[in-house]
Amino acid sequence: MFAVAAVLAALSYFVYAGFWGNFAFDFLVLVVVPILILTKGKNWSVLKKYGLQPGDWKWWGKWVVLLLLVSLPIMYFGIGLPGFADYYPRYAPARYSWTAFIMFELAFGVVMFATEFFYRGFLLFGLAEKMDSRVANLVHGLLYMVVHIGKPFWEVPYSFVAGYVFGYVDYKGKSILPSFLMHWVSSIIFDLMVVLLFYY
Repeated sequence: MFAVAAVLAALSYFVYAGFWGNFAFDFLVLVVVPILILTKGKNWSVLKKYGLQPGDWKWWGKWVVLLLLVSLPIMYFGIGLPGFADYYPRYAPARYSWTAFIMFELAFGVVMFATEFFYRGFLLFGLAEKMDSRVANLVHGLLYMVVHIGKPFWEVPYSFVAGYVFGYVDYKGKSILPSFLMHWVSSIIFDLMVVLLFYY
């Protein structure tokens, strides 16, 4: 499982075809291929075991709200760190046009879903079938951190912490929906902060 995930993660990391090209490529590599591997093209119900279900939403819903609130001051502080305001939003036209901003954030939601399904669903849930879930969470968090290399420096260690927390909530909540919501909503908020503070 880890070897396959590492190869797919490397493809997603090293292949660059522009934002919109990678949008399609990442969905293929991080969602379509893992789903075909897990289902073998037939057993679609197995995907529930990998987080494609609502899970215990009454439990994880509280975590989503709490963690989003905790992340607000961290994001605001992060904007002032070197590189962040120049890097985000990742689609440059979104910095100057609200139409482009909305289109980008909607499209990026698909990228976020692909990311969460791959790292938290396919990788973490898959590893947890073969080892202690806490160890699986650490292992998946390390790979998740590695693919953040190249982004602003402080995002790399932060991605490990965030990935571990996302993994904990997803695994306990039996769903990738909490990490998807936390990741996507916090990304929108951060991009909005950057745009409002630096470009308008």
